[in-house]
Amino acid sequence: MTLTKHSFAGAALAAALVAAVFVVAAPPAAAHTAREACGSGYSPVAKPRAVKTNSGVVYGKVHLLYNSGNGKNCVVTIKERFHGVRTHADAYLKIQGNPGPWSGWWRDHGNFYHYAGGNPSPTVRFAADRCVQFFGRIYSKPGTGGTMAEGGRTTWGNCGS
Repeated sequence: MTLTKHSFAGAALAAALVAAVFVVAAPPAAAHTAREACGSGYSPVAKPRAVKTNSGVVYGKVHLLYNSGNGKNCVVTIKERFHGVRTHADAYLKIQGNPGPWSGWWRDHGNFYHYAGGNPSPTVRFAADRCVQFFGRIYSKPGTGGTMAEGGRTTWGNCGS
């Protein structure tokens, strides 16, 4: 087969269109932020904590946000290493004086593509003038399989006025 100038140009155009479709379809690495997950009015109130394996590999971060308009905290665990891949993730919020059903923690858990927690979920709770703790886990596979990473703050803080 002999390539002509026109057939070569047509093949190049077709290849460029296919490549463009794959570039557009690929999700960006930071498609979700903690503010997007929690919603309007929420602002970070603590330094995000790394969610990492025992060997130190970071799978993501757990964030604590607060909405002064409604007095609610929001915890979200955002996946970085497995962002866009369905693996198990957890977000936890503990409120002093308002124990949750999981050993005192309010928890959002499941197999997610981007993050656990956020609004709406059990990790969005009224906590005005109360101290809180926050924690997150990310697994390398669905259903708590594979390697687990975890991190957060398990001491009381952000106690309000």
